[in-house]
Amino acid sequence: MAKQKLYTLLPEHKARFPEWRDRWIANALSTKPMDEEERQIVREAVRGLYRSANLEPPPDRRIVFVPSPFVGAFASGFASWIWWMRDHRQPTDDATDDATDAATRAATDDATRAATAAATDDAA
Repeated sequence: MAKQKLYTLLPEHKARFPEWRDRWIANALSTKPMDEEERQIVREAVRGLYRSANLEPPPDRRIVFVPSPFVGAFASGFASWIWWMRDHRQPTDDATDDATDAATRAATDDATRAATAAATDDAA
């Protein structure tokens, strides 16, 4: 069965090819930083993509803009680790944090008292 042709480009459409080609090449090669208006357009597009997939869109704070693809690759991995750790902290992590804080506080207090006592003795 032969495929039916649905649309034929008219000469005036073909005449605009260079205009559109140049526009999209310039867009693809642009290094201009996004402005807030463009960021808002992207946020709306992200939300629309999630909704079209029947998923809950992420909050705006999770839609992150970075200055380069390298920073994006690094930041996305780092952010994923942070978010995972927030949800998967073990009780021992809290105990370790508490013990470290207590030991640091005690050592700082001891050192401060010793330095203060030595300075007082020297001044007397």
